[in-house]
This record gives sequence, structure tokens and C-alpha cells, in this order.
Amino acid sequence: VVPPPSQTITPMIKSYKSLTNPLISTFYYIFGGFLCMINLLVDEMAITLDYNSSILKDVGAINYFNDYALLLEQTLYLDVVLGDRERSQGGLLGYDTVINWGYDNKQVRYLYSFHNSKMKMQLRFGASALRNYINQYKLVYGKDISVLDILKSLDSMSDLHAADSKIRLSRIDIAFDFIDEDIYVPDLYNRLLKDDLAIFNKRNMRVNLNAFNGEQSVNTLYFNKRSSASMLRIYNKKIEQLTRKDSEKFKLAFNCNTWTRFELELKQYYAHNITAHILSCKDNNELQSVLAQSFIDCFKIREFKGYDSNQNEIYENTLFYEDMILFAHSTDKLLMSHSYQQLTDFDMKYQNLFKNGTMPFFKMIQEAYGDEALEEFFDKIKEDLEDVPLDKKQETIIQQNKNAIPFFRN
Repeated sequence: VVPPPSQTITPMIKSYKSLTNPLISTFYYIFGGFLCMINLLVDEMAITLDYNSSILKDVGAINYFNDYALLLEQTLYLDVVLGDRERSQGGLLGYDTVINWGYDNKQVRYLYSFHNSKMKMQLRFGASALRNYINQYKLVYGKDISVLDILKSLDSMSDLHAADSKIRLSRIDIAFDFIDEDIYVPDLYNRLLKDDLAIFNKRNMRVNLNAFNGEQSVNTLYFNKRSSASMLRIYNKKIEQLTRKDSEKFKLAFNCNTWTRFELELKQYYAHNITAHILSCKDNNELQSVLAQSFIDCFKIREFKGYDSNQNEIYENTLFYEDMILFAHSTDKLLMSHSYQQLTDFDMKYQNLFKNGTMPFFKMIQEAYGDEALEEFFDKIKEDLEDVPLDKKQETIIQQNKNAIPFFRN
């Protein structure tokens, strides 16, 4: 039996409650004998951590990174909650060294570059790692720890360590889960094709569907590119959880009729920008408002309602998007975007990569060997850059662009 669609429920009769899991905030209501839920959560995050240059120089890199790993353990109790730390073979994401706590895909990772002090450090909580850490923490200490607690602890640790700059998020994924809300990804896809449904960005410009994954039916939709500062994924979470061998939510997925996730991935300047907003939160209720406000700031989900007297298209928020707004308690813009900059020498040189065959060459490597091999290839390029000389004209261009907003953030 499929529960009645959320369209028959007015937001007025939905109640908000923060459940015992500090990772999740939830709207829940019972209608027609069915429990329906809308969850808001942080799915994963990566935090950039800065050095204290003076200490690094005084004690040396080996001692510095070992001491910092110990400091992370003491601050977040990583060894007690997840077990002793281990060093991975090889690097990751351009970093040459990775320290792990936990096991398999539930590892919390501390990344640094032993041979490149210009790269800052990073602490990464993948989706499974973040959930596992929070759950294990409660089992060990008998009390909750939230995303807000984690970030504030790292921020305090950074201050105590006298780091050269504050912590900042380099990535955060914010997810809305609609469980038994009668929202189907194939239906959304068909409505997008018919222009009955539309996605709009921060500037209220329409965003086209970038890609979709699916076999007989479409189960994942992507808006914006992976390289963008913000990307929206809409996918069938029920199918994902039923097909994963280590699914933590298999029972929930099995018992529900629909489970659709709307997931916002923030990187670059948007991730940096949201950091200060999160750290200013006094509690998890304020956090959930910031998360929801960031979501509705970046993307609007609206349906076509017809034309006005001047034949302009009229769009209104979908009812499930209105539910997201209820979490935010505000429709004010939260995240700052970069204004357009005049074309620079760097812009022009980047455009030349498409003309001189460099970019097609990168694409050929990706098509031939896959994304992981492409990342390895870029790591190889980073190594070779150490031996690339620059002439006076190139040094001048560098100086001219040092204080400018990077062209690839437009």
C-alpha cells in the first residue's frame, strides 16, 4: 500500500523534531496510518587544516605530522572510538600520506603532503565514516556528538595549536531525505523533460540536467558539473540501500515505499563560506537552519504553472521544496558567490588548452583508463611541475593574478 502523497498534507500539520541521532533533523507526521518522514543531514565532509609554520620548521616534518595526528586523536578521541591509527600505502587526492582510523569505507582519514609543505592538511569524513564515528562515539561514551561538535572541536584545536589560518570546509554534502513522501525519481525526470518541472540556481537562472544514471528507469539525476562549487544530485536512496552489501539502513529501505534523496554538494568557495556560518551556530537547531538555508539558496525546485498576461512563464515552488524551506526558517541568501571577473591571462591560457589539444588529451586518458588513473596522471603532473622553469613574463603574470579571484571559480 502506497501512503498518500505529500501534496495532500499541508506544511501546517507537519511537526519538527530533532531525533536522538544528532546527525539528523526530521519532520515526521502520521497520515492515513502511515509514518512519513523528511530528514535533513550532513552526509559527508572534508575539513582543511592549516599548519603552524614556526612549529613545523622547528621540529621538522616527521615529528610535526606525528604530533598532529596525536592531537587529532586527543581532540576527537579517534583512537578510542575507532581503534589505533594506520598509515595507508600510497597517497590520495594529491596528498602523499594518509593516516586512517577505522576500517574499510568507514575510515576517517587525515591527509598531508610530507614533501610539499604548501599543501595544507585535510581531515575527511566520508558518508559511512561520519555515521560510524557518531554511532561508535555514543556506544563508547554514552552521549551524542554532532557535526557541529566535531567542527567546533577542530576549530578550538586549531586556535590552541596557533595555526596560520582558521579551519575551513573544503567539501560538505547536505541531504534531504523524503521517505514515503510519494516522490519518484523517474517521475521527476519525465517532468523535467516535459518542462513541467525546473531547477533554478542562486541567480534564478534555469539549470539544465547535466547527466542521469539508470537502466530501465532513471534513478539518479545530476545538475551542474562535478567541478562546480555546487552540485545537486537527486537519487533513489531506497534502491541504493537495498543493493549495498553493507547497508546500514537496509531495514528502513525494505519497509518504506519510496525514499528519495536531494543532495547538495558544496565545494570551493561555497564550502569555505558556509564554515563561518556553521561555527557561529549555538546548537543543532541553528545548524539545521543553516544547512537548509544553504540548500535553498543554491537550488530552487519549481513547477510550471502557465503564462502571465505578457506571456512570461510562471513557476511556483513544489510542495516538497516548500518543506525544505520550513527547515530553513528563512529564504535569505546565505552563501556568497564570486562576481564575474574580466578575462585574465590565466583565463586565456586555459581556453588555449582546448585549442592546442591538451584538454582532448586529458579526455583521452580518462576514456582509456578511467577517473582514478586520471587522478594519478594529475598527481604525476604536480610532481613534474617542480622542475618546470618560468620566465620573467610568466612571473609577472603570476604577480598580477595573485590577489585576483581564481578564474575557475567564476
